[in-house]
Amino acid sequence: MDKLLITHLQQFFNMDHIVLAGRGSIGIYSALKVWSKENSIQSPVAVQASVCQDVIAAILISGREIIFCDVDPATGHAPLHEWRRAWSEGARVAIVVHLYGNPANTKEIKEIFKEGLVIDDAAQALGAMTPNGLAGTCGDIGIISFGPTKHINVGGAALIFADHSFAK
Repeated sequence: MDKLLITHLQQFFNMDHIVLAGRGSIGIYSALKVWSKENSIQSPVAVQASVCQDVIAAILISGREIIFCDVDPATGHAPLHEWRRAWSEGARVAIVVHLYGNPANTKEIKEIFKEGLVIDDAAQALGAMTPNGLAGTCGDIGIISFGPTKHINVGGAALIFADHSFAK
């Protein structure tokens, strides 16, 4: 069953490197731990203030501090100046969350964090299209989830990697 799911996700997202996880938050925690070890960086994580508690828990359990980015109440997304502020305050990881199918522009945030890590969290936006492709495919890592509050409630999650060595 896992191989079949991976195959379908690879086709849907047009990405070769898919890793299954028990929960999206476990995927975020794992990505933070691996990236920190590989890069010897233990910086704060920037995330929009409208994020769910599971993402916050994953960040805190990984031993990271959080820099919250204020959100625009009309979109639910953090404006670019908030991401720039977080970078200037020392964040080297950004978790961009596409809430309720409302896609964020991950590409612009990735430009701010080009020397860091961008996690493209599409757990609440499976299939949402951004100006640069499907939500979850525009960061260094994408996260999708199939938990009880998601579009497809079958349990589990997956990480989508653009970089084969990071996926490994």
